[in-house]
Amino acid sequence: MKKVIAFIAAVLVIGGIYFFSHLGGAVKLAIETVGTQTLGTKVTVGAVDISLAGKKGSIDGLSIANPPGFKNPDILKTKSISVALGDISSKVVVLKNITVDGLTVAYEIGPKGTNFSTLQNNIKSSTSSSKSANGSNSGGKSNVKVVIQKLKIVNASVIPAIAGHGKPIPLPEIVMTNIGSKSDPATTAKVAQEIMSRVLAASSTVVMKSGLSSIPVNGTLQKATGALKGLFSK
Repeated sequence: MKKVIAFIAAVLVIGGIYFFSHLGGAVKLAIETVGTQTLGTKVTVGAVDISLAGKKGSIDGLSIANPPGFKNPDILKTKSISVALGDISSKVVVLKNITVDGLTVAYEIGPKGTNFSTLQNNIKSSTSSSKSANGSNSGGKSNVKVVIQKLKIVNASVIPAIAGHGKPIPLPEIVMTNIGSKSDPATTAKVAQEIMSRVLAASSTVVMKSGLSSIPVNGTLQKATGALKGLFSK
C-alpha cells in the first residue's frame, strides 16, 4: 500500500512539474490564437514566463502584424509586459496589475486608407462574429474569463509612417482600470478589443496633432483623416 501511495505521489509531482514548466507555453499559444482571431492579423509572442508561487508573470516580444496592403511589418510591438496575478480559478483569472513597457505603434496610410481603420474594422467584424457564435452556442462549455484591475502603458510611441518611413512621437501614459469584474468577467476577446481600441484612439489623437493629416499622399488624405476621426466615434 505504501508503494502505491508513493507511486501516486511521484506521478502527481511529475505531472505538476510538467504543468508548471509548460504553463508559459500554454499562455503564449492562447495569446497568439485569441489575438489573431480578434484582430484579423497575425499576433506573435516571443516568450511567456509565469510564476504561480510568486503570483507574477512576464510577456516578452509581443507583436501584431500590419494588415495586408501596408509596408511596415508590424502595426504594434512591445518590449515587455509585466503582470501581477490575483485570484485564479478554472473559470476566472484576476490580473491585479499589468504594465506594458516600450510599446510602439506604426500609423500608415495606404491606397485605401489607414492601417488603423483596417484593424478597427477587423475588431468590429470579430465582435459581431463572436456575438453570433455565443448566441448559437449558449449551452456550450464556457471559456476562461478575465478581470483586469489596472493596466498601464508606459514609454510608448507612435510612428506616423508615410510610405513605410517616419519618426516616433511619444504617446502619453495610458491607464485603464476595471476591465471586467468578478460579477461580470470579460472574455479574452473583449479584453483584446478594449485595449486595442484605446491604444488606436490615443495614437490617432497624437497623429492628428502632429500635422500628418494635413499632408496629401496620392489622394488618400481625405480617407485617412476621415478614418482617424472615425476611431473616436466607435
